[in-house]
Amino acid sequence: PARLMVDLMAEGQRVLTFCRSRSTTERVLRRARPYAEQKGLDPRSLESYRAGYTPEERRAIERAFASGQLRGLVSTNALELGVDIGGLDAVVINGWPGRRASYRQQSGRAGRSGREGLTVLVAHSDPLEIHLCRHPLETVFGPAEPSPCRWENPFVGRAQISCLAHERAFDQTESAAWPDDVQALRDELTGEGELQYGAGRWFWAHPHSPASRVSIRNTDNRQIRLWKDGQEMGAIEFWRALREVHEGAIYLHRGNAYRVAKLDLARHEAILTEDVPEDEETEPISESLVERTMVIQSASAEGHLWELCSVQVTSRVTGYRRLEARSRRVIDEEPLELPTQQYSTVAVRLEVPLATEVEAMGAWHGVEHALDALAPLLCGADRNDLGHAWFVADPATLTTSLYIFDAVPGGVGFAEALYERRETWLQQAHQMVKDCKCEDGCPRCILSPRCESRNEPLDKLGTVQWLDRLARGPELPASAL
Repeated sequence: PARLMVDLMAEGQRVLTFCRSRSTTERVLRRARPYAEQKGLDPRSLESYRAGYTPEERRAIERAFASGQLRGLVSTNALELGVDIGGLDAVVINGWPGRRASYRQQSGRAGRSGREGLTVLVAHSDPLEIHLCRHPLETVFGPAEPSPCRWENPFVGRAQISCLAHERAFDQTESAAWPDDVQALRDELTGEGELQYGAGRWFWAHPHSPASRVSIRNTDNRQIRLWKDGQEMGAIEFWRALREVHEGAIYLHRGNAYRVAKLDLARHEAILTEDVPEDEETEPISESLVERTMVIQSASAEGHLWELCSVQVTSRVTGYRRLEARSRRVIDEEPLELPTQQYSTVAVRLEVPLATEVEAMGAWHGVEHALDALAPLLCGADRNDLGHAWFVADPATLTTSLYIFDAVPGGVGFAEALYERRETWLQQAHQMVKDCKCEDGCPRCILSPRCESRNEPLDKLGTVQWLDRLARGPELPASAL
């Protein structure tokens, strides 16, 4: 995508490149600038744009791009909506953005006001994007995914009720249609003095808007401020800081690399320095534990059991890897002592009888990867909105199981959507793995960059056989277990 963007700029095009994550946005810019110099372009005519910059930085970048001072911009979906950036000739979408609505919105940034525009989707070599490339009509013309919202999640419900009351008062007739759990949240807010009841309606009780306290990306509003030489460079969410700005991490900001000298969680700040080796990056090493706490719904078939359940997720960043930026070769690993994160959420769980043979373990691990890869397409989530885990012997039942869960405290509805579409989910996962021509598994089918056990063990043939049996529904023969 970096070279493609610069090549289009060299042809006189104004280009916007969308990336799925902040780190990818920074890496694309960092690689595009040297290539722009090789092509005779001013590297200062390229910039990046994402959340985490200061408001002053973002406004300055917006003005420079709108005026034509910038010819190329690399952005997260922060520029998908809400900012007027007319006059674009081309859009490069670096990886499937997660939803058809996002794909169409990003594509529509080019060629407005009756002008022709070009959109290029650069698909990545992962199972979901290969599946979409094999079914392009589904990708471009399929219906927009549902947007689940789990109102009974107190983090979500309290925020939405507060924002509603600030925008306009609501009465008993309107709120009586809400689920009982949500009405209870309304009463909690009233008892706490956040809402006031009078003349048959509920009002917001404060002069300030509650929207400033509500994150549209996460239920945790804590932030870590980033400082360099006494100057604030931006902010990052608390949960993201544990992964990206721990001590020793390399943090990218507007194409420049900085080393994190200190992360002070008590003061909610991180100190950055410029002591960064050339062509080096870092990535976190994490581990997680998922424990089933309550079954909400279940559906059994011969040989397997589906559950929608509440789970407790415990996760911790245990260290980080130093990598060569281009080759991704591991230079070294360093341990970290960081706090554990724990939250309750909702998961969809698939259980089969106990698997003990190594080949069966690898096959089941492959099933987990295949279902995790396709889950965003089925429930409308971004892949980072979901977590996953698998057990040879689940402590809850001493059976073999896997979990795909909402990676948000309380859940937002993704697991429920997956549970409702479980049969389609299995069938598409089986088709995706079977269609891949590799023999032992590859990034296009069952290898996953999100795997905490480094993709070991995996058995592609066993994965195909197991998915075939699960999709068809008969009892699993003993040889498969």
